Amino acid sequence: PKVTRVSRKQAKEELEVYKQEYLVPANIAKRHTVVIEDATWKDLEFIVRRIGDMDANTTGYINAILSHYLEEIKPKVEVWRKL
Repeated sequence: PKVTRVSRKQAKEELEVYKQEYLVPANIAKRHTVVIEDATWKDLEFIVRRIGDMDANTTGYINAILSHYLEEIKPKVEVWRKL
């Protein structure tokens, strides 16, 4: 596979889009506990601390990732349910 170079400007734009999508402060009214492996938590926390703003947090990041993923697979779930 050919590796494509990304300009610094394009990388910054992609980062801003990513941050707006996933690294916004979460105001979660009704919370639930979820257990994940320590290594996974550390990876998530590393990303948030590395590229997130001061008000970003790991819980908000996880919530955003899962919400996005669930919206993506929702149509497939209906198809799979009927199999």
